[in-house]
Amino acid sequence: MWQRGVRDPVIRVTPGAGIRISTPLGPARLDIAYNPYRLQAGPLFQFDTTGALAPVPGQERYVLDRNSKFTFHFAVGQPF
Repeated sequence: MWQRGVRDPVIRVTPGAGIRISTPLGPARLDIAYNPYRLQAGPLFQFDTTGALAPVPGQERYVLDRNSKFTFHFAVGQPF
């Protein structure tokens, strides 16, 4: 169902590369990706005093600052 103000999904390509090696702790992975797109604004959430996740008043159009368009991911162990 179409709603006013809701955009259709957009497919975006973000190139990247990764390395996998075997270690005594399990497989280790290092991935590097490049994201040329602007981050999309959205509501900022925080935990309230009861532990529930709630939107922060006045932060409906929050955009995370980032220093680079490159993203690095490092992990040890099996992905799931």
